[in-house]
Amino acid sequence: MMLSLAGCPPPAQYVIADVVAARAPVDDALVAADCGDYHQSARRTDDRGRARLALSGKVDPARCLVTVAKPGYRTVETPIAATCTDATACPAMLIWLDRTLGVPEVAQ
Repeated sequence: MMLSLAGCPPPAQYVIADVVAARAPVDDALVAADCGDYHQSARRTDDRGRARLALSGKVDPARCLVTVAKPGYRTVETPIAATCTDATACPAMLIWLDRTLGVPEVAQ
C-alpha cells in the first residue's frame, strides 16, 4: 500500500492575494507568483480584489515572489509569507497598490 502512495504528486499549494488601493478592492489586476522551476501561476483579481493562485508540487515559500500589475498603478513585487493546501482556509496576503503619477483618479 505504501509503495502505491510514493508516486502520488504532493497536493497543490495556494497563495491568496487581496489587492487594494485607496482602501478599495482593485479588480482585474494581474497577480503572478513565481516560485522557481515549474512553479508559476497567474490570475486576475475578481471584483473583490481577490486572486487565488494554485501552485503545483512542493513549493518553498521562501523562494517565491508575487508580482501585482495593473495599468495606472505602480507594479508591486513582494515575497510570499506562506502557502497552504486549502484554498478556502488560506489567509490572504494584503497587497496595496499606489497610482502612478499623472494618472487621474477614476470615479467608481
